[in-house]
Amino acid sequence: MLSCKKNEKEDSTLVLGDKITVDFGDTPLLQENSSWGFNKSSFYYTIDHNDSLGLYIYNMIDEFWISKFFPYEGPNGLRKFDDFVLINDTLAFHSLSGFFGFQLVHLQSKEIQEFTFREIMINPGKVNFKSIYFDSEIIGFPIVEYKRTDDPDYTKESNIYGFFSLSEKQFQDFISFPEEFHNKTYSSNFLKNDFVVRGDSILVNFQKSHYLYGYGLKGDKIFQIPVIVKNVNNTNPGRKSDQMDNMILAEFTGKYSSLISVGNYFYRIATTYPKTSIPSSSDFRTIVEAVKYCEMCVLKLDNNFNVLSQGIFPCAPGESGVGDGKYLVKNDRLYLWYLNKGPEESLEYFQEVILLENSH
Repeated sequence: MLSCKKNEKEDSTLVLGDKITVDFGDTPLLQENSSWGFNKSSFYYTIDHNDSLGLYIYNMIDEFWISKFFPYEGPNGLRKFDDFVLINDTLAFHSLSGFFGFQLVHLQSKEIQEFTFREIMINPGKVNFKSIYFDSEIIGFPIVEYKRTDDPDYTKESNIYGFFSLSEKQFQDFISFPEEFHNKTYSSNFLKNDFVVRGDSILVNFQKSHYLYGYGLKGDKIFQIPVIVKNVNNTNPGRKSDQMDNMILAEFTGKYSSLISVGNYFYRIATTYPKTSIPSSSDFRTIVEAVKYCEMCVLKLDNNFNVLSQGIFPCAPGESGVGDGKYLVKNDRLYLWYLNKGPEESLEYFQEVILLENSH
């Protein structure tokens, strides 16, 4: 079993490397429901402007912003504010959760192609820039099937990722829940996951599984490899009637919050609370207190998912920590969102963190 190593003997301490500064200037700051992403030269995010979706793109080389706006109404309307992901320089994917479909948005002409599949009751799941597969004919993305989660057969019968044919306008193949989740009842919090598309493989990081999974473009499982952090408890507490209880039992027992691909390496990130007990759902103060002791374990992995280096860092706001949400990659180095903002509100920082080499 693997466990993260602290950078000092007593306390988890942020050991900083290089820093990337993004000056938002007069552009609006990111919202909680903003989509975001990046490529080699730019960082982008979206804002809901009530009557339109605003797309803001920051050129990290020349350090300037450009913006585009896409209306919700009209023949080329987006219908609603939802996940918006740049596939390439000319095309974007826009989710239509609740409408059982998605839109492809041509960024220059703003022409929209809409695809729906209401008859099979599938919605896009949480789509982000690393979870989209696209080869001009097939587009793959996370999905959610409209089924009752309190049914023990839910995970056995439900799919989590779909490969959609743009020419035939239907799904061709699916990725389903792996066997470790079959024949039990779970809360939706316990089943959360995220995807990383790398070449012709779809990697899946389940927040409460010690395994990383890899799948091919036909939904076939390629591998199942353990990458374990000791402070993540993956014991299923069942599905509680109180949603707050479900959240607390999934969150404060530790979780594998994300998987990131950087060059020839991967990073598996776990959020843990090793210094606190599970807070009470009825006492907001105990929840706030528990968050103060949040730690992030970062494991750097090679292509075979062997651990090369690792580290533990504070990840609570106000504790000079790093966040596991937004990040950037520059010159094949990972930069995590730095939570300790300076006096200038328009500046956001992404900080490289130094990991300890793994001993063998």
